[in-house]
Amino acid sequence: MKPGFAKMIKVGLLLCLPVYAVISCRSTYPTTNHSFAVDAGKADIAHGERLVMSSCGGCHYVASTGRLMGRKMDDMPKIAGKVYSANLTASKKYSPVPRYSDAELAYLLRTGIKRDGHFVPYMLRPNMSDKDIRDILAYLRAGKGHAAPTDTVAGHTKLNFLGKWSLHVIGKPQPYRQSIPHPQTEVELGRYLVDNIGCFHCHSKKAISLNYLYPEKTKGYLAGGAKFKKPGGGKIRGANITLDYETGIGAYSKADFRRAVQHAKAPGNRSLRPPMEAFQLTDAEADAIFAYLNTIPRVHHKVKRS
Repeated sequence: MKPGFAKMIKVGLLLCLPVYAVISCRSTYPTTNHSFAVDAGKADIAHGERLVMSSCGGCHYVASTGRLMGRKMDDMPKIAGKVYSANLTASKKYSPVPRYSDAELAYLLRTGIKRDGHFVPYMLRPNMSDKDIRDILAYLRAGKGHAAPTDTVAGHTKLNFLGKWSLHVIGKPQPYRQSIPHPQTEVELGRYLVDNIGCFHCHSKKAISLNYLYPEKTKGYLAGGAKFKKPGGGKIRGANITLDYETGIGAYSKADFRRAVQHAKAPGNRSLRPPMEAFQLTDAEADAIFAYLNTIPRVHHKVKRS
């Protein structure tokens, strides 16, 4: 390493230390005092499984084992440390699911605050309905299928001060909203799914500037451009999924859109590339998203190819 470069690094670290010190003063947040309970007999466990696989599976599901056992999150730059997603199976030893109350899990999903008061900024669903949260928790607690007990841990998250600083920069706890109803109309359901299965996370301008509470206020909402690491190296950008004919998906039919979201296939049977996946959506849910996309502005934004 050249002496001049090493000096620059030291100066940079010294400049960051005061910022880190300020951040460290607020390392925990208030935990829940709200009531929230799940009646497994009234929950739709099959629906809960589809929701988990569509909204949580991208980070927690390991295809080689068929379990929600967590994995290393490769989008975190190595210079900042390592991040591992949690084991979401019914493992009493390694999963938070059996150890958290229903209220604590609902609070975590909506605010990002764990039962110990620490904040995790990458699983925020502040607008998820009470019904869907109850279905998700009922499925995870049933401990079957992908959530069957798996006594292992993918790894332990270890962030240095740069990593902790970056997580505070890209997110903050969301307000806890109570008694959120489930959408009633097709367009309302489509907007809700774009929010809660995370379509806008990948298909907006930047994945680090998301507005979780008001998704439409996110920069470049659904017009694409966010960058992600590709498996095996390289970068890929989220596509423009507004219905612009030249730069978006304006040429898609309803059937084309179903194939894209249900099977990760573009017209012509071309496979869509990760992180795009096949979501466990019913025809009615896929059609609802398409109906919603037909109500938002068509944005002319050509996304650079990887």
